[in-house]
Amino acid sequence: MKIKRISVYKADIPLLKPFRTALGQTSIAKNIFVKIETDTSLYGMGEGSPFTPVVGETQASAYAIAVGMGERLLGGDPTDIEGAIRILKSFTSNCKTTLSAFDMALYDLLGKVAGLPLYALLAGGKRTLFTDRTIGYRHSGEYGERSRIL
Repeated sequence: MKIKRISVYKADIPLLKPFRTALGQTSIAKNIFVKIETDTSLYGMGEGSPFTPVVGETQASAYAIAVGMGERLLGGDPTDIEGAIRILKSFTSNCKTTLSAFDMALYDLLGKVAGLPLYALLAGGKRTLFTDRTIGYRHSGEYGERSRIL
């Protein structure tokens, strides 16, 4: 199986409420989507949501970088995720949002190749997940009863 085509799309997604951090605010998620297609008709999808004040990427820069990155993967093995990420990082390692969109698309595709949902492919079952999450700024009354900020 080989990578036959990589498509990159822009999507402006209006938010129900503005997303605010100490660094900035937006009311539209200006995302990119990456679709990796194989010669077997399987494909994987990934999304990147660049928020310039946090990651330094814009939708336009993420799109342009993704197009350039994708060209380097054509003809390659989509199941060699570590090898693909190495290739992408050699193009640029500073565009974390764009890299994550490719990472998601490759893992989505690998799950389809294996015939497994992604959670099962990545060890399955319930387990504790650790994440770095950006919490938007809101007035204390907007968070609701069950929310708390640590």
